[in-house]
Amino acid sequence: MSWGNDVQTPATQIAGMDAAHSRQVFSRVVALKQAAEQVAADARRELIAVAKSLCPAWVDGLSETVPGIDAMSLEDIRKGIVAQVRHQQDALAWRARPTGEVQDNGEIVALYQEIERLKQENERLKHNVALLTAQDQQPPQPPPPAAQPSAVSVSGLDAGSPEAALLSLICAGEARSPALRDALAETLGISVRTGSITTAFQTLAEKGLIEEFPIEGLRGQPSLVGPTAAGLEASRQLTGQMVETSPLHILLKRHRAPAHTYLNLEAADLLRRLGYDVNLTPAEMRTGHGQFAPDILATSPAGEVFVVEVETGASKDSPRKQTRKWEVVARHTGGVLRVVCANDKALNKTRSAIELMATQYDGRLDIGLGVIAAMFDALKAGGEEVFLDDLWTHRRVFN
Repeated sequence: MSWGNDVQTPATQIAGMDAAHSRQVFSRVVALKQAAEQVAADARRELIAVAKSLCPAWVDGLSETVPGIDAMSLEDIRKGIVAQVRHQQDALAWRARPTGEVQDNGEIVALYQEIERLKQENERLKHNVALLTAQDQQPPQPPPPAAQPSAVSVSGLDAGSPEAALLSLICAGEARSPALRDALAETLGISVRTGSITTAFQTLAEKGLIEEFPIEGLRGQPSLVGPTAAGLEASRQLTGQMVETSPLHILLKRHRAPAHTYLNLEAADLLRRLGYDVNLTPAEMRTGHGQFAPDILATSPAGEVFVVEVETGASKDSPRKQTRKWEVVARHTGGVLRVVCANDKALNKTRSAIELMATQYDGRLDIGLGVIAAMFDALKAGGEEVFLDDLWTHRRVFN
């Protein structure tokens, strides 16, 4: 019998490895559990902070009770915040209702903006709490590996090619051609007349990665270009970033007609060049006069908020229905009507409908209409000295 160092047989070696592995696994489980508990504690603090920010009066009321908000579950806190936010939304909607008195246009739009902000905060809160609740109910899991960009996508696009650069621009939201050509040329540092620009469009179309929507009735024979599902997947493989729905398709779903969508993008571009902030997907407005979904909500550098409508002239509605439409718009905007039109025909049609409505309207109307091409021309000619009010080709006030 040997009393020296123990001889390690294969069996004892395996037993030692299993024990070491078990200790390692146990340590990892403990560490993950501690991390999960820390995440839950941080989430609770964040949720309570949100409650104190959005509905302080409710939190103050709870502090006077036993046990107070600190002892409430995440779900109960969430439900309480949602109820309070809805109450605030109802109160704001009540304040924004038509009362027969002349209201400031900026105040009306600001109220609806606040309602929209509360709705968005409500949705964000529900999403976060749902994730936190699910995380609290499940054992901690290691994070999934981050998507890694690839030098070449399954579509065969090289990450450094003009085609990949063009697809990236399209998936990021630039949808107007020829503006896309200018953006691609600037990105690549080449002339817009270079043949590789046209080749890039043709290659993406042939591979089924983009689709085009021709636009009629506007100067320059423009079109809209958006990614297909295959294009979004190819972009994800090249950049590592997933975009489920392109900005263009969100707008197409909202406006239905490609021409109306294109004109919204053009009007937004014009406003941004003048220093305005632009919201292309504002919330629907509802009052006792009906419901109204604005095309664009613009905020001036000075903070003035107003609605901009877009007209292609393609509507087949009767004059009576058109008159009713502009009355509803005027009721929601305090009588301030700003309309960007596709061409002279659309402007004349819109002007006739608004002026017919004005003969029956019982309040003040401030009307500004413009043709998009002429507005861009005036902006280019005037440079930095041009203001938006200078670009409306038709102005009229009805008292």
